[in-house]
Amino acid sequence: MSGRKLLPRIVFAVLGIVIGSFLALAVVNQKSDSQRRPVTSIPPTYSIVKTIEILSTKVVREDGPGAGVSVEVRNNSDKAVMAIDLVCGEGAITKNGLTDEENPIVVIPPYGTTTIEMTFGEMSPDSPLVISAVTYADGTEEGDEKSLRLMHQQRDHDRKMMKEIRARKKEAKTP
Repeated sequence: MSGRKLLPRIVFAVLGIVIGSFLALAVVNQKSDSQRRPVTSIPPTYSIVKTIEILSTKVVREDGPGAGVSVEVRNNSDKAVMAIDLVCGEGAITKNGLTDEENPIVVIPPYGTTTIEMTFGEMSPDSPLVISAVTYADGTEEGDEKSLRLMHQQRDHDRKMMKEIRARKKEAKTP
């Protein structure tokens, strides 16, 4: 190929790479800006779990460290809730009474209420606050598959840690 035919192709390729780089950088910066923008107020809230009703939400520790949202929920079923997951975008809080297999704790009794708090720092901007999953005392579960899977993984990890702690305590007591 002659130099005259090759030069336009090289210029076109370099120009394409430069334009592509600018576009990619713009997309990354736009995503980073939304991730950096802190949540400072109560986002829209709802429950995808039929038996869990959100009763109220309020801002807690408004001007201090750990500022966030308190969500009061009611269990409208005749089954005790052993674990409940509150999600806001990429952030999640799980109240889990099943961490210690030897001593399970009821998180919400049948027809009872509880409060779950999530700090603004744990929330993703432009995302709703959602009750996404529960585990009942009879072992049944309801909610988003991803949330349930993450709850299981965290519970398995926590149970493993509890077993290790118990084993260390037992070893320390053994003469």
